[in-house]
Amino acid sequence: MKASTKAPSGRKRENPTACTGCPVRALALFQGVAERDLDWTSRYREGQYQIAARETLFEEGGRGPLAFTLFSGWVMLSVSLASGKRQILRFVLPGDFLGFQADMSGPHIATATALTDVTVCAFQRDRLASLLRERVDLASRMATLSARDQFLCHQHLIGTGQKSARERIAFLMLELFHRVRIVHDLVPMGVKSDSIALPLSQEQIADAVGLTTVHVNRTLREMRESGLMEIRDHWLIIHDHDGLAAVAHFDPAVLRMPAML
Repeated sequence: MKASTKAPSGRKRENPTACTGCPVRALALFQGVAERDLDWTSRYREGQYQIAARETLFEEGGRGPLAFTLFSGWVMLSVSLASGKRQILRFVLPGDFLGFQADMSGPHIATATALTDVTVCAFQRDRLASLLRERVDLASRMATLSARDQFLCHQHLIGTGQKSARERIAFLMLELFHRVRIVHDLVPMGVKSDSIALPLSQEQIADAVGLTTVHVNRTLREMRESGLMEIRDHWLIIHDHDGLAAVAHFDPAVLRMPAML
């Protein structure tokens, strides 16, 4: 894969959203920053970009200079295997951070691709590392966000190794259902009482849970016929929430982790 060192291919907004009025700040890195300090934090932001669906924010192995908070839309993080197959690591929603890793000066360890049109707030990776060293509150918040993502990755790894196809898909769907509804409390995300907009293909679901597309298609049909859930016209519709949760062994409380420090 060609290593990219460029800014994302997208349009930089001339009038970016002010940090003081950010609707997703309660979910993002700067959640705990006092109002009086928000002008200060905005100086660390390189800009706000609008990026079209299917465009890449950064590539695995690339050394792009920026990391991002997702402001709106959906992004997926994935890695490519030598066989040509793809493993989707996680789906990124508004408020989530992209590009944070142990070696902030090293190459990106995954590829970030926009699933929908997205808006991101961009930060210089080298300045971000310095900022986290200087501000314990921000380092704590980043640790909390990373711990949640690590927990979900662990659950998906357990699913790949030990769970049935139905259990894997049920867990992913409930995770996304509850995460989208948390975001929707702050900004519109396409939510109805029992459903959410879901801009994922069956191939992407398969690459996230470690199944073939054929197996995903068959399992989704079985889950629809058993009255648990269905995906129709890019909407996830949950018919039996308790039943689906029992299959998934999923507790939405894990998505609201307390601060670590």
